Amino acid sequence: MRFRTTTTLLAAAAALGIGAGGASAATVKLDRACVRAAQPIGFTIAGFAPEEQVRVLLGANFIDGFAVGTDGGFAGMFASPGLGDLPRLSSTLTVTNDYGTTATAQQIVTTLGVTMTPAAARPASRVSFRPFGFVERGTIYAHYALTKSDTVHKLVRTVKLGALKGPCGDGLFKVRQLPLRSPRSGVYEIQFDASKAYHRQQGVYVERTVFVAPKR
Repeated sequence: MRFRTTTTLLAAAAALGIGAGGASAATVKLDRACVRAAQPIGFTIAGFAPEEQVRVLLGANFIDGFAVGTDGGFAGMFASPGLGDLPRLSSTLTVTNDYGTTATAQQIVTTLGVTMTPAAARPASRVSFRPFGFVERGTIYAHYALTKSDTVHKLVRTVKLGALKGPCGDGLFKVRQLPLRSPRSGVYEIQFDASKAYHRQQGVYVERTVFVAPKR
């Protein structure tokens, strides 16, 4: 199998064990069904004729052309495209040759974020937090920290929201926006991540803030 490195495609050899006569059963498999924008898209090709030329496209966008290995297989990766203003985009990854042999797979590219419904609510109100784009999945937590200064944030509570679902790591959780009985006035920073322990602005995370007005 070939080894290839270009600015658009980084490919490494992999022993796929597919015979040269399997061109009619060509396949392409994705490392992940969903990736965040700018993350690499990894794929594995099998079932093409030995050393024939193939092209890789994502949607209508040409990614690269190259020769597969002697066993008709290839493994590689390329950077996922930007999304602009779109929160998520599903595209078809296509591998094809000059003779009509084609293999396809669906690839989702997503942004990372957490939305709240309603968009504006009192700190004690129940809201729906909708995290999305945590493609590593697992369990998501909300860490509430009171802002003491630009550099000091005091953790006051961590809430386990629950398991993320689907290939893109999404969820929907109904909780109080600020789950404190008698919160002090100030700005509370909510950090959403998949870590049970609070490590401010580390790893994959999303932040929101809640303002508690001084009591009159």
